[in-house]
Amino acid sequence: MLNAPIADFDTNLAKAIEEGWCYKADSIEALAEAAALPDLAATVAEYDGMVAASQDTLLFKRDEFLQPV
Repeated sequence: MLNAPIADFDTNLAKAIEEGWCYKADSIEALAEAAALPDLAATVAEYDGMVAASQDTLLFKRDEFLQPV
């Protein structure tokens, strides 16, 4: 998946947003508000900390799959 982009991603994203099951925002905080996910910003910060430490202590992903949000 890292080497092959999703076909028609922008079209499919726009459709998903229109259908109301996907959200897009300019910041994590705005996304959290739109999707009613009050802990999203803290969760992203925690995950990004794990990425910086090269150690996923929640899902135990291998280092090469850790990407900061």
